[in-house]
Amino acid sequence: MEPRGHWLKTLGGAHRPLDADWLAGAPGEEPSLPEVVARHLGQAVRLAGEVRAPTGDDRELAGRAVAASQRAARRLRDQEALAAAGQMLDDALALADLAATAAEEQAELRLERGTVRGATGDLSGALDDLGRATGAGRTAVRAQAWTELSKVHVVFGQFAESAAAADRAIVEAVEAGDPALIAQATRVKAYPPYLAGDLTGAGRLLDEAILQARRAGQARLVIELRASLLPMRLYLATPLDLLRAEALGLIEDARGAGRRSAEASAQVSLGEVAWLQDDADAAERHFAEGNRLSLEIGFTRKRLWSLLGLVLVAIAREEPETARRRAQEAIELTTEPDGTADVEAELHLAEACLAGGDLEEAAAAVARARAVLQEVDVFSRARLQRTEARLASASGDPAAAVTLLERSLAALETTDHRLDQLHSLVELGPALRRVGRDDEADAVARRALDQATTMGAHALVRRLAREGVVGR
Repeated sequence: MEPRGHWLKTLGGAHRPLDADWLAGAPGEEPSLPEVVARHLGQAVRLAGEVRAPTGDDRELAGRAVAASQRAARRLRDQEALAAAGQMLDDALALADLAATAAEEQAELRLERGTVRGATGDLSGALDDLGRATGAGRTAVRAQAWTELSKVHVVFGQFAESAAAADRAIVEAVEAGDPALIAQATRVKAYPPYLAGDLTGAGRLLDEAILQARRAGQARLVIELRASLLPMRLYLATPLDLLRAEALGLIEDARGAGRRSAEASAQVSLGEVAWLQDDADAAERHFAEGNRLSLEIGFTRKRLWSLLGLVLVAIAREEPETARRRAQEAIELTTEPDGTADVEAELHLAEACLAGGDLEEAAAAVARARAVLQEVDVFSRARLQRTEARLASASGDPAAAVTLLERSLAALETTDHRLDQLHSLVELGPALRRVGRDDEADAVARRALDQATTMGAHALVRRLAREGVVGR
């Protein structure tokens, strides 16, 4: 085997790297096999640095490696290979100083890496990269950085910070005059009204975002925005047959455009539709497919909703241990450095524990959920109160259960969360009957049955019948 120093002479110094030229083409040309080029050039620069001080040729080669790595990352991200894209961007930024990459170009690299880090669950890294990118000189880079920052703040539960970032994103996007940037910034502007329960207002913003994306000719972005609308339409209690048709149409379009992320979202929505239609087998298939697609892409955090759907399926099948394993996986997936996990993951763990009769662990999960719940999160607060009501009932305190369910319903009735209003009604009827308030129970049951029937939620209709609140 020849010594490494000899091989390095063929990659830099007095001799131009023949194989790198063959792969990358002349400087400025678009290469083929960009990931191979980027790895090859990056390795050449690193090996050179092990045996000599950087030369002019090394710096020029580093510049080519940075450019090749960025091209490769964009190609990989377009293919939704996010983990590999992140590695390419790590390589590019590691060589940026040696290559004397301009500050504006480094800001763009940080924007791209921060976006990938946010999608793959490296939230602290995303905050750092995106925070730096907001200081870029180019308006378009600042607009995108503020947009992505808004998303990351939501995941952290930092809703005020998310709203402020979304406001900055809109200002920068309008200044840039780019409809695609305006569309993405408008999407994150939908978070605050959504969290407050104004689903109609959030839907209007998403419709506006779709309009801007179409104006920009961004067909793939349109598909992603349609995927964001699906769960909102579910929470608005859209008839399930109509919602199912919309989700199937989105899946077809997403597959045609190679948008696995949008397909994953649509699969989760289909799983929720199937679960409400009392088809546990179909629900499991859709949730599992959404989970598989998110795993393929590298969307770590996005798997949460697939896993929580699988928890519900296991509970419906009276498989509490399976439900608990799935919920624990969701806990592990969302646990932050401070040890806290997503409120919805904790609540689903509590439900799984209740299904298995483990009241102590259910109470512990409820307490953890209560500790991390954000004041503005109407949706999760209502779910928390329903879970607390089930725990109270299982613990022999039916009066407390009624109080909690009445609070849950009262909070939801000031919002557009019609599906969750229905869930609270379905549980309130039997709870009222257990404390002897039969007339009120009958009225609540009739209201729940009317809404469940209109929506086509056969699982809820069956539950009402099973608990003896239908036909009175």
